[in-house]
Amino acid sequence: TSELTAEVRPESLKFFARDAAVEEGTVTVRRGAVEAPTRARYTLLLVREEGNWKLANLRETPAPEADLSDLAWLIGEWKSSAGEGAEIHTTYSWTPSKKFIRVDFDIKERDRSFAGTQIIGRDPATDTIHSWTFEADGGIGEADWSRDGENWELAADGTLADGSTLTEKNILTRINDDTFTWQSVDRELDESELPALPPVKVTRVKK
Repeated sequence: TSELTAEVRPESLKFFARDAAVEEGTVTVRRGAVEAPTRARYTLLLVREEGNWKLANLRETPAPEADLSDLAWLIGEWKSSAGEGAEIHTTYSWTPSKKFIRVDFDIKERDRSFAGTQIIGRDPATDTIHSWTFEADGGIGEADWSRDGENWELAADGTLADGSTLTEKNILTRINDDTFTWQSVDRELDESELPALPPVKVTRVKK
């Protein structure tokens, strides 16, 4: 019906055979303008028969509510260790309302360097953790955050200052209150694959 819509956001697609794959993601269902949207995680089993992909199995589970307090441990200043594959310097701070976390960053990777500001918060349209990134040279980007234990996966895409598009999956893994690792994989620049970056150890700056 015209009042019922479903927004599907794939997050990963993994092949475990030539003709079989598993897709995971989220689905948000809206029933008109009055009712609150409902959200679930889904897992699809896809198989290919005679050249056609078919849905063999679908499983849905309730999606946990987004809670920005799960990232409160990040508040503070962080730097990567010397000799790591990327130089990372970030500062996380609450906005006055504590509805958002502001991130000031300066990152030097082996193939690009960038600095700027990122805002992390709950997207009320999808009830998920989302971030908006504004690079100092004019590039912009967004990312959906999803949690798996101590891992946070950021499905990110953006437009660089020169107009090229970059998509990547960033993985933030909490080791303890003073240490996390950062890795960037599944990277594409204008649909051309870029090499994955190995995990970088980042530690809290003690004052």
